Amino acid sequence: MKAFCLLFCQTASLLCIIWSCLVPAAAQTGLWGLTSSGGQGAGTIVRMDENGSNFTSVIFPVLSGKTPSGDLLKATNGKFYGMTSEGGDNGGGVIFEYELATNGYQVLHHFAAGSIPKGSLMESGGKLYGLTSEGGDFGNGVIFEYNLATSIYTVLYNFGNSVNDGKFPEGSLVISGDNFYGITSSGGNMDFGTIFQFDPSSEVYTVLHSFDEAEGSFPSGNLIVSGQTLYGMTSSGGTLFAGLIFEYNLLAGSINILHNFDDDVPFGSLIHYNGIFYGMTSGGGDNFEGSIFGYDPVMNIYTELFSFDSNAFGSYPFGSMVESGGKLYGMTNGGGNNFSGVLFEYALLTNTYNILHHFDPDITGGGASPLGSPIVSDGKLYGMTSSGGTAGFGTLYEYTIIGGPYIVKVNFDSAPLGSSPEGSLIKSESNWYGMTRSGGNSNEGSIFKYDPSGPGTLSALHHFTGSDGGSPSNSMVLYNGYLYGMTSQGGTNNGGVLFQYNLTTATYTVKYNFATGSTPKGSLLEWNGVFYGLSSNGGSGNGEIFKYDPMNNIYTTLHAFDGAEGAFPNGDLVQLNGILYGMATTTNTDPGVLFQYDPVALEYDVVHFFAGGINDGASPYGSLVSLKGRLYGMTRDGGDSDKGVIFKYNPTGIGTYTVLRELDNINGGNPEGSLIILKDSIYGMTKQGGSFGGGVVFKCDTTGASYIVLKHLAKNSGQTPFGSLSPSGCINPVITAVNADVNPISCVGNSSNLSVSGDLHGANDWKWYTSSCGGTLVGTGATISVMPETSTTYFVRGEGGCATESVCSFITLNIAVPVVSNKNDAGSGSLRAAITCASEGSTITFDPLVLGANDTIHISSASLAINKNILINQTLSTIVKIKTTGSHPIFNVSTGKSLTLNYTNLFMNPNSPSVPGRAILNSGNILMSNINIWERSQNLSGNGSTIQNVAGSSVNFSSSNQIIIQN
Repeated sequence: MKAFCLLFCQTASLLCIIWSCLVPAAAQTGLWGLTSSGGQGAGTIVRMDENGSNFTSVIFPVLSGKTPSGDLLKATNGKFYGMTSEGGDNGGGVIFEYELATNGYQVLHHFAAGSIPKGSLMESGGKLYGLTSEGGDFGNGVIFEYNLATSIYTVLYNFGNSVNDGKFPEGSLVISGDNFYGITSSGGNMDFGTIFQFDPSSEVYTVLHSFDEAEGSFPSGNLIVSGQTLYGMTSSGGTLFAGLIFEYNLLAGSINILHNFDDDVPFGSLIHYNGIFYGMTSGGGDNFEGSIFGYDPVMNIYTELFSFDSNAFGSYPFGSMVESGGKLYGMTNGGGNNFSGVLFEYALLTNTYNILHHFDPDITGGGASPLGSPIVSDGKLYGMTSSGGTAGFGTLYEYTIIGGPYIVKVNFDSAPLGSSPEGSLIKSESNWYGMTRSGGNSNEGSIFKYDPSGPGTLSALHHFTGSDGGSPSNSMVLYNGYLYGMTSQGGTNNGGVLFQYNLTTATYTVKYNFATGSTPKGSLLEWNGVFYGLSSNGGSGNGEIFKYDPMNNIYTTLHAFDGAEGAFPNGDLVQLNGILYGMATTTNTDPGVLFQYDPVALEYDVVHFFAGGINDGASPYGSLVSLKGRLYGMTRDGGDSDKGVIFKYNPTGIGTYTVLRELDNINGGNPEGSLIILKDSIYGMTKQGGSFGGGVVFKCDTTGASYIVLKHLAKNSGQTPFGSLSPSGCINPVITAVNADVNPISCVGNSSNLSVSGDLHGANDWKWYTSSCGGTLVGTGATISVMPETSTTYFVRGEGGCATESVCSFITLNIAVPVVSNKNDAGSGSLRAAITCASEGSTITFDPLVLGANDTIHISSASLAINKNILINQTLSTIVKIKTTGSHPIFNVSTGKSLTLNYTNLFMNPNSPSVPGRAILNSGNILMSNINIWERSQNLSGNGSTIQNVAGSSVNFSSSNQIIIQN
């Protein structure tokens, strides 16, 4: 067999997949699922064979790294490099690479916890060099090297190696000759910081100068090199203890104070342009919110050029400026329209200050509170913000100097395709579809597609925005070529939406904004062209059962949970034999219920109150699944270890609830997803437990006796699943519609053709039943012809092949209510035709617009044969006369059948006074109310009777006249 492998990549745009090498196995159904965490932290798609072998995972990409506090470096290869001070695998920040041409973001190195790198990187000889402010052997920071060719990270020096060594380096390294130079914010002889030199070839480190308070203390920012002199600033010390500008002569080894700040407190670095040093202070200025200054080292003149103001111009800059075209560009950490800083330019020629961009902390605002400095490249500014963006941990941006626009290129620690998928996958054609709860462009989640063909491609189809829905925690269903799903938040009322996604046109449409019910956390059930679902809030505050008609776009509340008999349902509904079943996570007094709802009778009943503890579950969060007339499910809590249970419910008779297995931490516990049925076995996932604490994938038989852990889920490949598995080797049939060409049927004995639309997928054929789903088999195939004697419900489902036994869709064929519409003895609309066409137990009525008290129906050809139980019903105001004109009775009631007459005048033939039963010949049962039988008085000497009873028959009457019975 051929083995397939995928290499890992990470980008800021669409694709990021990790697929371990696998060898396909024959005769195994693939199981696919989603984990809400693990991988890079955003969750994974997992796949395995039904026996647990050939486990693989597809990782949702995360642009790892949080809170960048330094500057970018554009290297000689044209790529940008930088660092974040937090995030990554260890929480200590990362070194990253960003390629503008491909919009590709890649993490090169994950720092150890507590490293906190600051400043920017420096390039020399194909290697990157930088500093961490903490971490290392002594916890005081390190000098490091990263080889771009070999991808090897090396610590070159650990600060704090000696008593007088520098500690906690600030800013970045600079190069002069063969040596690197930098500063530490602490350490040295007086613990006020140092200037150091490092020779990368010999790895010799030397403290050049230890600051004291008079010469400045706690240096910040970067050094700059001019000839054999280093220039920099301290944030404290000096004459006024507000910091100073200094120069250090490398040849003489001496420091010289150039300027003492009064109340300004510089934090960034100097830049040198046209013989003048320019910089910023984070305090001071006219408004005590920072300033831009210039310093002429020749004339020893310090000039405050501009004072920041929080509202109007930004405030508290912490970085440095960059020069381009005679203008200075920089950023403030605060102030501006959104109090989150600004990107500005300062024209040196005209001394004009202009705001280019107001940073915004909103998810879609593009970033906020920058700590570093921008750089210039090809007429554009590139920089980073320390917060904001879709994940809230900063952004990498681009700004075109002439006129903008401001464009976010990277949202740090974001999941561009989505994060935390909590539902299940659904397959259409050869692709898998699902949703993520967060991540994406607005951090509101996404609809994604995974194409497993070739190398495999994971892509986002739609990014939820909040206004069109957000935070879906469930799965979608496929109906008529559309994906339908729900979000738990967002929309007009922020209670979630019901949406439709067109796979052909890639069009997303909100169909309903939840209002009375809200926060749906389960999935939709499609049944006979209508969707049924649950909302976990709304209604009376406890959630609702609802239905949604996609054809007419009508939402209907079916039941509002009252708290006493259920509250806060989180799963889906399942249909079994025309009844909907589901679970609610709690009640006012109990930890959840299992309920049933009859959508025809509109009746809600609790069939089991969960109690928790030994031998019962508690807090069901998932959904039920049916097999052979039984329902199976899980609870999150309860059982002897309080890790949940697997249970069975038999709805037959009074209903029987049975705990099949009590879960534990070792073999997986606390499931919040649902089970699936595959080859008469139960498969599922737990959220916690197992060898690595991230849950397990398991297989269990329907008795609970055999329970096998197929996979212990771990962080690297994905953990903490919330949904259910989806089989790939076999897809269950999907029914989109059930139709009848004639409904209602006008006459007993007439036929109607029933048809089912949908896709058999892995099933062999459609099976039709009466009585119940799987009850009495009445036909096979996509179309059958039926001839019901009474109104009948027909159930249909796909069976055979590799498909598991699924729920049925159904249709009810009705027999039309017989209506007498003329006085004829026979033919359409006659009483005789109505009796013939009536179904068992039918009621025959008379059309009051056509027939009335002045009309007579003449029964001339033969008696009206009553061979079924029927009711002939008239009203007092419109009693039509029924008369026999021959020697035969009007009605002939067959053995065992009942004729009920209300408000009827029967007229006998006066020429046959001695004929017994001239009105009714009865071999069955007659019930009469308000009946009059006439013309017996014309020949009182005759031996005739109005009703002739055959042995075993009966007559019951009330408010009736001329009832002469002969037995």
